[in-house]
Amino acid sequence: MIIKDYSGNIESFERFLISKLCSVEEITGNDSALYKKIIYVSFIDSLAACVFPRKGNRDRFISTIERFSHWDDRNRVSITHLGKYVYSNPHPSLSDVRKYVGPVLERWRERQNENIFISEDPRLSDTDIKHISWKKDKESGIDLSIDSFTHSNLLYKMRNALVHQFQSRADEILPSDPKEPFYQVINQG
Repeated sequence: MIIKDYSGNIESFERFLISKLCSVEEITGNDSALYKKIIYVSFIDSLAACVFPRKGNRDRFISTIERFSHWDDRNRVSITHLGKYVYSNPHPSLSDVRKYVGPVLERWRERQNENIFISEDPRLSDTDIKHISWKKDKESGIDLSIDSFTHSNLLYKMRNALVHQFQSRADEILPSDPKEPFYQVINQG
């Protein structure tokens, strides 16, 4: 049996993809950051559909990020998003999560003039986070799990806002070229 060599086709496809990504960088204008983000997540979507054709949009997008991105922070749990959720949901089963999140958020509030990098969020595999994880329970109103707060899952939520609502979040207050993703303490009062 003779095996056909597809390496030339693969290299050609790679050059095609690289040229498309280079074209995205050439976009200019007032809303260029928004347009670039929309195209980048669409690009990820198109690759994800090729690699995981039997999965739904969410699963294949997140699977692509987790399997191929080499993004160090993809499996970190966003303490700010987790805190917002557990403090807005009074269910008693989330009390351990509130006990964990509260002191971290308090320390971050004290850092008013500093950026808090997302690399400071704990990894999903960290013992402390694994210890406080919970399961979804529709009857109690807990409709999310700890996995919902990983950066790869939150990136999918941002993708939805970009693609379905044509909006990015917080672009007007962020620096135009941050070196690393971060949180900022905003005083409301």
